[in-house]
Amino acid sequence: MRERLPWLLAAVLLVAAANAVLVLTDVLPALSNGVFAHQTDADSYTRLLRVQALWEGASPHDTRLPAMAPPEGLDVHWGHVVDYLLLAAGALLAPLLGFERALFQAGLFFAPVMEVFALLALARGLRGLVPWWGVGFGMLALVLARNVTINSGVGRADHHALEAFLAVAVQAGLLRATLVAAVRRRETLLAGAACGLAVWATPEGLIVFLPAVCALVIADRGGARLVPFAGAVLAVMAVGMAVERPPSDWLAVEPDRLSALQMAVVAMPLAVGWLSQWWAGFRPAAGLLAVGSALLVAAFPILLQGGYAAVDPVARQAILALVEGEASLLPDSPQTAYSFFFDVWASVLALAGCAALAMRSRGMAPATMMIPYLLVALLLTLHAARVTLFLQAFAAVPWALLAVAAARRRAWAWAPAALLFASGPAVAAGIIAPTWFPNAGYGNRPLCEYSDIAPPLRTLPARGTVLTALFQGPEVAYKTGRPTLAGPYHRAASSILDLQAIMTQPDPRAAEATARRRGIGLILLCRREAPYLRGFFARNPGALLTRLHRSAPPPWLEPLGLPPDLARGYLLYRTRD
Repeated sequence: MRERLPWLLAAVLLVAAANAVLVLTDVLPALSNGVFAHQTDADSYTRLLRVQALWEGASPHDTRLPAMAPPEGLDVHWGHVVDYLLLAAGALLAPLLGFERALFQAGLFFAPVMEVFALLALARGLRGLVPWWGVGFGMLALVLARNVTINSGVGRADHHALEAFLAVAVQAGLLRATLVAAVRRRETLLAGAACGLAVWATPEGLIVFLPAVCALVIADRGGARLVPFAGAVLAVMAVGMAVERPPSDWLAVEPDRLSALQMAVVAMPLAVGWLSQWWAGFRPAAGLLAVGSALLVAAFPILLQGGYAAVDPVARQAILALVEGEASLLPDSPQTAYSFFFDVWASVLALAGCAALAMRSRGMAPATMMIPYLLVALLLTLHAARVTLFLQAFAAVPWALLAVAAARRRAWAWAPAALLFASGPAVAAGIIAPTWFPNAGYGNRPLCEYSDIAPPLRTLPARGTVLTALFQGPEVAYKTGRPTLAGPYHRAASSILDLQAIMTQPDPRAAEATARRRGIGLILLCRREAPYLRGFFARNPGALLTRLHRSAPPPWLEPLGLPPDLARGYLLYRTRD
């Protein structure tokens, strides 16, 4: 325990310092009047709504969230791993704070706790393999990884921080299992269990599994450890299937949710490893498995985007055009070139360094095992920017190995200088980016925070669904306790199309018909959005959105008076009977 305490203290201090910078510079706008009062992402509010539903007795087999997209409810594709962690934290704190407040506080600090765990997993994997300062250098590299730390910041009650933690745990655990024979089987099984949790939480966890298989094949020169590793992955996924799906649904195939598809992907390496144990002549097939995994990775962007394939093109554009993580990172514009350089450059340097070490070593070098992780994540990052989370998480262990290798060659300054060159500008750019690219994503405090208008909306006698801006739907639903029409999710295509039909089409009768079919009772708009919508207003003078912002509602809507302090920020309308 005494050996672990310094690493725990270092991890807590690093995460606290990073979050202080993110919050105080408004990169993560969680503060309001000096108090932590906001989740900083729409997904966080959706997650809290889902945990509340579980607390109130909802079945984990039911993917529908009634608080959004009524009457059918929002079909949520995430696994319940994060939900149960938040549920446990909320239940523990409920006697002191009440469950609703306890859950909100747990949501605020869930992601930073996951980053602490990621740092501890990295230290555990490297301890004894590199000097103490090498471990510290790897921890610093992980905290300086912009997307990892932002997604692990205050108010990010979502699976991204968990995925980063599990990615580091798998990578560092398998490295330790390779280099320390005494713990080989235990560490391999633990890494497999962590990888299984990653896939259960979201099928993007296969981004961890596929390079891990390649690394094992490289390290063992065959499939010796494929059976315990893939077996542990499959066992945890089987538990996830039992939790997430009724038995009648176990053979379902869904690319964006734990299903038989992901089970089959994991079962293939397990079968290869098992056959290689029984038939020595089959062992060369383990090498082919690495090639097969690479081919699967080449097709994997289709799996990543598979959930969007069935979405109406209009709804897909409404979602993907506004979600930064869905954009390609091919540097074909100033903004993507900026993101590519600052989010990918440090990992490219780490990959080049690992390749150089691998070529200079005669046997299996630890750096050689790092190449599949970085290469697979780099290729996928070119298809979807959100994969930079995995790419940057995978770069921490390589940076530790490179720092030690540089020191052994008496090039002490090389690794710190390279990391500072690669990550320092990224950290600075992450803070000042909104000045250059106002729509770049992080760093923009919401125009309306909805906490102030939530109390009167909770007590308003009006019934029905609330129609509000797409990306604010989850927050309004959580803070007001009223169902909202839509949220920015690919499985919410019909509600997104209806929201667009109500607010943008010029025919007022068609808009009214859609609103009444959806049971809209209230329409809530943020006045501060008007300056950003002037172009839309000019092109669509007859659209309902334009008329409402100009306080000229159609006869089927009536304005509701608000106190002066709220009226300066909001417009509220109620449907007439």
